[in-house]
Amino acid sequence: MLTSVSGKHPLCAYFLVVHHFITQGLREAIKNSDTAAVKKLLSEGVDANYCDKQGLSLLHLAALFNQTEIAFILMDNGANLEYKNQQGETALDCAPTTLQYKMKQKMQEGD
Repeated sequence: MLTSVSGKHPLCAYFLVVHHFITQGLREAIKNSDTAAVKKLLSEGVDANYCDKQGLSLLHLAALFNQTEIAFILMDNGANLEYKNQQGETALDCAPTTLQYKMKQKMQEGD
């Protein structure tokens, strides 16, 4: 990756920078309850299973910020409910009790 950024592969460096800003935008949209932006970025190909350096998935973030609608959008777009962060917690483990209940209900509806 370092050679990409140092100029040997400028196209690769470009995509790394674009990917960073898009995923940052999605993280901010989750924090700010911006469901329209989340839907738009997912429709443009952002991976619903993206994880940051700390091992937090987008679904973890939605759970931590108690964003029910966004958690459901991510689940509908294939977010991995079994993925564990660096502390060994799933998004369901990180969610407040009410959101845990709603997520479990949604999971049962999908069965």
